[in-house]
Amino acid sequence: MKTFKTPTIKATVNYDPALLKSNHIYLAATDNEKIYVDDLFQQMPLYVRTYLLLHEEGHIIAGHPHKRDLSQELEADSYAVKKMSRFLVHKAMLHVMSVFMKIDWTVAAEYMVRLSDLGYSKAKTMYIIAPNGLRFNVETIRQYL
Repeated sequence: MKTFKTPTIKATVNYDPALLKSNHIYLAATDNEKIYVDDLFQQMPLYVRTYLLLHEEGHIIAGHPHKRDLSQELEADSYAVKKMSRFLVHKAMLHVMSVFMKIDWTVAAEYMVRLSDLGYSKAKTMYIIAPNGLRFNVETIRQYL
C-alpha cells in the first residue's frame, strides 16, 4: 500500500500494521502528525475507511493526547459527522461493530456507546452478548469505559 493523504487536512497516511498491533490498536491511529492503518482498514468499505480517516483527523485537529478517553473519541466522531454526515458515520460505526463482534467484542461494545453518544436512536435498545453469554447494554458498558 502506498502512502496517501487524508480527505480534508491532507495528513500523511502510512500502512504500518506492526505499529498498530504492538500498541493493541485496530484499524487506524495517529501520533497527531501522521495516521497509521493496518490490514483490517484495507478490507473495510470506502465509506468506513473515510470515516476512520476523518475520525483520526479529528484527533489531530483537537490535539488529543495519545492516551484517549471516551469524550475525546466522541469529539473525533463528531468531527467525522461534520465532514461526512450523521447517517454515513452511523452506518460506518455499525459496520465496524459487526466486524468486531467476530474479532473483539469489547471494541464493538465501545462503538455501541459512541453511537449512542452521537445520537443513534436505536442504540438505547441495542445490546452485545459477550462470549460468556452475558448481555451488555449501553449503560452497562459505559461503566467499564
